[in-house]
Amino acid sequence: MICPRCGNFLLAREGILQAGRKYHRHCWTCAQCSSPLTSWVRQQPITNEYLCNTCHIKTHGLKE
Repeated sequence: MICPRCGNFLLAREGILQAGRKYHRHCWTCAQCSSPLTSWVRQQPITNEYLCNTCHIKTHGLKE
């Protein structure tokens, strides 16, 4: 497998699976601030990138 973030090879037993794609743990970061992501992430529909909750609120505002 190839990590979609860095383009390097990834062993099947390592990494984080998200939306059918596997990332290195160190590559699973917010697209804006580069902080490590947790379960609180938002996928951006147009760019297909992931944002932490803080960056999502800064970018799109608080939506309830």
